[in-house]
Amino acid sequence: MKKQIIIKSLLLTISLGAVMTTYGCGNAAKDTTENAETTDTETSQASDANDSSNADVDSESDVTDQEVSTTEASDDVSEDSTGDKADPQAIYQQFLDNELEFNGQLFSDRYTYLKEDFELTPAGYYYDVDEDGEDELLISTFYYGFDIYDVRDGELVLLDYGDGTADACSVFTGEDHTYVAHSDFLHAGRQVLTLIRYDENGDVVELISLSAFYEDSESDTYDENAQFSYNDTAITMAEYEEYMNLYQAAPVEDMRTAEIDESLFE
Repeated sequence: MKKQIIIKSLLLTISLGAVMTTYGCGNAAKDTTENAETTDTETSQASDANDSSNADVDSESDVTDQEVSTTEASDDVSEDSTGDKADPQAIYQQFLDNELEFNGQLFSDRYTYLKEDFELTPAGYYYDVDEDGEDELLISTFYYGFDIYDVRDGELVLLDYGDGTADACSVFTGEDHTYVAHSDFLHAGRQVLTLIRYDENGDVVELISLSAFYEDSESDTYDENAQFSYNDTAITMAEYEEYMNLYQAAPVEDMRTAEIDESLFE
């Protein structure tokens, strides 16, 4: 009888153990599973958060790159819009105001002879003589015509000038072009005109010469017997006059007046 009770007790213990294993330990396993799923979810969320964070970083990096690119582009536009090219008008005015030397001389030093010799203050004008779209500075030297200044690479240069009464410098126009003219119309027995067309670099792109010599004329004017030439080729008086009508001196009224401080010459 005892044996049967012991055996039944053992069988009951084994059955209870199985139930506990099935239910009690099953809850623990469920908790573990739920914990594992929670961990997986958290890991997934953390991974998604990291991916989102990385995306944000990449996005911020893209924005930063765009800002740098935009800034660089802006700088380029700024440089293109302002450029490093000096303003010729400002340089001319600095020269006229005695704030800039040319060949070691101030403006008043270079032209003080006009005041001393002729009691004149130099007159200045602006006119595009080399067809580059920008006006050059012309200073009238009375008998010798114009000194013509240009600006190249930010430097003031003397493009052309008169060299005495037999070589006065002026500006002529004709055939839709502008020329620097060297002429001698003041001496008896001759009329000599040389027309020079410059480009923006100061290079000569066209040269025209016209002349009439009549030294033996008693009336001191040319007639059919005078010697006429165009670019060293003999022409008739009619042809000479046709050329002289074609090329005319540019009127001062067509030029813009430069501002010169007369007190610099007092």
